Amino acid sequence: MPLRLPATKNAQYFIEAFTASARRLGHLGFKTTHTRAKQWTAQPVDMRTWPRAFYQPGFIADAAPLFEVYRQQGVCKWMTGDGHDLAIEYDSDQEHRLLVTASLRREMLDALVAMWCCRVWEQSVDRQYW
Repeated sequence: MPLRLPATKNAQYFIEAFTASARRLGHLGFKTTHTRAKQWTAQPVDMRTWPRAFYQPGFIADAAPLFEVYRQQGVCKWMTGDGHDLAIEYDSDQEHRLLVTASLRREMLDALVAMWCCRVWEQSVDRQYW
């Protein structure tokens, strides 16, 4: 059985919905789970408590993930919360690429790209400090 550390309680990396179409999907943040490899889920976050309560908004309890991201064989595989393939993320020290492999509605594509940018940001911060 793999070692499993608790998932994060607050979204360290998140996006805030501003447009009407983005609001349908809501505000999203990454919930990180550590097993043998890192795993992320894009979960709805509660922006009502941010920034008053914490520097990072909390996740909405029992909300289904919009996206799931798994690292496999040097790439990250992006899927919907219910397991349909969406995209593959390739990265090197010099270039980051997201290859979208599914047909998506505009608001879903916008959310996918925004959360991918959050992942790239998180990765660059991790490299800077480790």
